[in-house]
Amino acid sequence: MWCTISLRQADLYPRRAFLAEAAFPGLGPRGAERVKEMADFLRFLERRMPEPLQEWTALQAPRQP
Repeated sequence: MWCTISLRQADLYPRRAFLAEAAFPGLGPRGAERVKEMADFLRFLERRMPEPLQEWTALQAPRQP
């Protein structure tokens, strides 16, 4: 199912956050601020992602034949 595949690719969030954080030194203050916000959001998703998959699976269980 496409939604399960999407949620199971949560390992992409830490990789993207790492790449964003690696860009900080080469950016000016405004750019660094924006990229830091993006990295913070990706770290948030990294921590949060297991829960939506578990919730979705539980919601779908009654629908399974």
